[in-house]
Amino acid sequence: MEDKLDIGIVTQYGIWFRGNLYSCSLAIHEKWFERARQIGGWPLTVKYNDSEDQIHVVLENGAAENCSRIEHLSRDSGKLMAYYLEIQKLMGLRKELLERKTNDEDRFSDKHLR
Repeated sequence: MEDKLDIGIVTQYGIWFRGNLYSCSLAIHEKWFERARQIGGWPLTVKYNDSEDQIHVVLENGAAENCSRIEHLSRDSGKLMAYYLEIQKLMGLRKELLERKTNDEDRFSDKHLR
C-alpha cells in the first residue's frame, strides 16, 4: 500500500492522529508534549500507511521520524497514577544528582583556587 499524508496534532498526551496517540524519541527529547501542555498543541504533517501500526512525522527538513502508537490510559487509571509517580520520582532523583554534581564541582574549584 502507498503512504498517504495527513495532519496530526501534538498534544500534552502525545501526537493525536486518527483517534490514536503516538510518540517518538524526537518528541520526547525535544519535550513536545510538555510544550503542548504549556502553550497548546500544534499541527504537523504525518505520513502513514493503513497497513502499519506506526506513523511518520514529516519534519521541516523533509526527513521523517518514526512514531509508535501508545496506549491511552484513562485519567482514573491506576496505571496512569503509577506512571506519573514514577516520573516524579525520577525527576527528583535527577535534580538531586545535578545538585550534587554542582556542589562537588564548586568544592573542587574552591580547593584549587586557594
